[in-house]
Amino acid sequence: MSQQARPVVPGEPVRDEGGGVTVSLEVRNAAGDTCATGEAGLPAESVPAPPPRWSVVEPATDPPPASPEALVPGTALGLDPHRFVADRAGEYLADVRETLPLYQDRQVAHPGWLLRDANYVLSHNVLLGPWIHVESVVQHHSAVADGETVETRATVSREWEHKGHRFVELDVGLLTGDGGVAAQVRHTAIYWPRRSRQIV
Repeated sequence: MSQQARPVVPGEPVRDEGGGVTVSLEVRNAAGDTCATGEAGLPAESVPAPPPRWSVVEPATDPPPASPEALVPGTALGLDPHRFVADRAGEYLADVRETLPLYQDRQVAHPGWLLRDANYVLSHNVLLGPWIHVESVVQHHSAVADGETVETRATVSREWEHKGHRFVELDVGLLTGDGGVAAQVRHTAIYWPRRSRQIV
């Protein structure tokens, strides 16, 4: 689970701070300001994966602009299936400064690589201008191994306005080729910031 407290500018150095069995995380900028907080941990018992509950839809070929009309709760969103190829994962791991050898040694997808699909399933189905990632609550159920296909589906669960910003919340499922649910995400974004709305 993560929650963003303030934006992080692209290229700005950040660091994670945390520790313990359930890890609390803080992302700070170079000035020491807390930009985001989060928490990660393992449950006492494994959480069984839910049965797939997401509709099968093709991504929009001519996506409409992001709006309340395009993101009505209950709207189903889809993303083209794509394979995880471990030999190509090095660039992503370098980009996120991941030094843990586990992902290359075991040839499994990094959690962040999977989480990107929660952004992509939105951006491939509506046209986004400036937007802000607010929060992601993720439950992983299984690793995605080299060569496995991932199919990402989502349903708009909420769309609302707060302090001039328009928010959307997605219920996202990442499915493997055999139909199992590798991860599920409650993904929240400001898809239409207040300042952009004023400019329009």
